[in-house]
Amino acid sequence: MQKKITVFTFLFCMTVCACAFADEISDLKTQMKKMQEETQTQIKNIRDETQSQIQAMHQEIQSLKAQLANENVQLIKFSTPQADTTDVRLTSLEEANKLKGSATERLETLEESVKSIEEESVSLLQELQKKVQVHFYTAVEYKHFEDDVSKLDPRHTELLFDARPTDRIRAYNQIRFYNLPYGEDLEILQGWIQYEINEAIKFRLGAVTVPFGRYNLIDNADHLQELTTLPAFQRNVIPFPWSNGGAGFVGNFSVDEKLGPMFKDWTVDYQIYAINGLTNDFSDHDGFREANISNDSVDNNNNKPIVGRLGIHPVDGLELGFSGYYGTINKHDHHLIGVDLDGKYTFGPFDLLAEWAVFKNEESPIESGEANMTMGPQRLTGGQVELHYRFWFDWLNNTVLGRKFEDPKFTAAGRFEWARVSDDDDADRDIYNREQHWVFGLNYRPNPAWVLKVEYVLSDGAGERLSSEGANDGWAASVAAAF
Repeated sequence: MQKKITVFTFLFCMTVCACAFADEISDLKTQMKKMQEETQTQIKNIRDETQSQIQAMHQEIQSLKAQLANENVQLIKFSTPQADTTDVRLTSLEEANKLKGSATERLETLEESVKSIEEESVSLLQELQKKVQVHFYTAVEYKHFEDDVSKLDPRHTELLFDARPTDRIRAYNQIRFYNLPYGEDLEILQGWIQYEINEAIKFRLGAVTVPFGRYNLIDNADHLQELTTLPAFQRNVIPFPWSNGGAGFVGNFSVDEKLGPMFKDWTVDYQIYAINGLTNDFSDHDGFREANISNDSVDNNNNKPIVGRLGIHPVDGLELGFSGYYGTINKHDHHLIGVDLDGKYTFGPFDLLAEWAVFKNEESPIESGEANMTMGPQRLTGGQVELHYRFWFDWLNNTVLGRKFEDPKFTAAGRFEWARVSDDDDADRDIYNREQHWVFGLNYRPNPAWVLKVEYVLSDGAGERLSSEGANDGWAASVAAAF
């Protein structure tokens, strides 16, 4: 009873906090956008003004150099012996020397001014670039599976803005564009502001990446992944890419060795939020894909779920993650509980990754007055085990694959993945709809931010189809790049 009171108290506090700041989110995002526009305008004005000043000074320097050349000619002329004009020659020579000295001083002063302005402009531009960074990445994918039409898909393009006006204040935007040749679908994956109390406690508010599992939180960009196809459980169990409006805290810290010698090298990071969460609009073939409350959709209840991830780094190369989700899915106070365990271990040229996730309904979402609703799946679970091996052949250094690249790499990757979703009774059967895939791939990276991938997928399944590929085998390839 005490534990439930504590949980509900925390939920109430986080809800009050989120509501208190709700009216400020729009203004803060507007201010952040305005700040980005003003910064770009300032950079352009500074660059134009500096170039104008430098050009004017260069013109004056050229004029002074021409004047000095003329004065040198006069000095030579005056220094030529003439019997009857010695006094006049000496007087003119002294005047010419004075003029030359004055022009030389002005020339040196102007050159120093030009150098100083150039250094100041470079320093200012570098400082502005540190405060506002703009990144871009894109991915193009090709798939050809059995019983399906092959497709070349420009999956998405993303713009990322990272503004740090001070050391303790940060704003971040991640904007994704879908179907660029065919339309202008746009989604705000992230759009938050952050206030840092210290390294261990940072308050974050806005549209955030939901910290549920490593794949959704960390390995969520195409150029960071070694394989093209999305793991089955990220399509049907976790609504990847999962972002949501929320408020909470993030941070990282080192564990005190007073807890014991084994903890002296441990570091910990965490993220925890109260978010809008998921609704009961999920099924046994789409999973939570339609249940995620996006920025333009409406929540169906007043409760705000709690979600968080704790990352532990006990030794170099090893990370363990523990995620949890708890919240209501409808106005009848039916709860959804989720757990995710993940890990990554890097040893030499190898990476070993594993993740497992499960969601369970405490009650069925069907109620009197909701007879038009089908009974949702009671349990959704899935996971993956993935292995990478990075390698290179020195004899390729002077070929088109290696020439002028600092550290090109090939990566062989293999993954076993699965998803199991209990049937929602629309087919009158008490079974699990399931899919599992073996994926074998090879990719080439001329640098860490650019990758060409190709892979083959072996599939198996039962029950209703969970993905567009279903239980079909096929090929997939993609190119992804970030700048």
